[in-house]
Amino acid sequence: EIFGSFGPGKDEVTVCQLATSTSPTSTIAVWSPVTRAYAPLMLPRGRHQTPTWSSDGRFLAYTSNASGNRDLWIYEKDSGRAIQATRTPEEEKEPHTSPDGSSVAFARESRTSHLFISDRPGEASREITRGPDLDGSLIMSRDGNWIAFLRRSSTEAVNKPRIFVMSLSDSVMHPLELGGLEPQTDRHYASWSPDNRELVVSASDQNGNTDIYRVLREPDGTPPARITIDPGIDVEPSWSPDGASIAYLHMGEGQSEIWVVPAHG
Repeated sequence: EIFGSFGPGKDEVTVCQLATSTSPTSTIAVWSPVTRAYAPLMLPRGRHQTPTWSSDGRFLAYTSNASGNRDLWIYEKDSGRAIQATRTPEEEKEPHTSPDGSSVAFARESRTSHLFISDRPGEASREITRGPDLDGSLIMSRDGNWIAFLRRSSTEAVNKPRIFVMSLSDSVMHPLELGGLEPQTDRHYASWSPDNRELVVSASDQNGNTDIYRVLREPDGTPPARITIDPGIDVEPSWSPDGASIAYLHMGEGQSEIWVVPAHG
């Protein structure tokens, strides 16, 4: 099982199941805490990836090559229909569904990589980032009004990704102000706070210490707040829905463990 995510119901988990890592097809299945078993969704045959549910559990967005190319698909839980939302020669990936299920943000990769939003299955998608740079790995805020994403320069010799934040209402974007810290972007790099005003990220300081930090969505001169202090490497932060705590992956002394810290540190 790969690409695990919560939903559609309380304590249910949705995953992609593959017979082997190189299998040409996969199944999206929902694990129930009641039956403690997986129930596969009836989808067109293909290699499915990155399933993500709307917060009301009515719509599932995922990518699939069921039509021969990797496109965006929408599964409607009530009707049991799987709808192909995009039909392009490029590759779609990393879908994130808005809380009300009315739109899906995703990345489209060709010679460049840009971000798009599709408002309804089958309707034309609109491009929300442009230019020569490579944009991807988007994470939508919990209210559906903001996204964080990674931007890599296509022209600079040192091509390290930076975290950007964009308002979906007016497409205004800016880099996340990390005060000289270097973000760790090779894994799940950020998580939104429940009030959507902050992000929690993994970043390294000038001494090579990798810790978890809270960062304001919109800079006001306040530096990032360091949350973890234990020796080791702290990555993949996830903010709890109630805002009280932050879970993360702690690596050190040859071990890899999941730790939890109060959100204030």
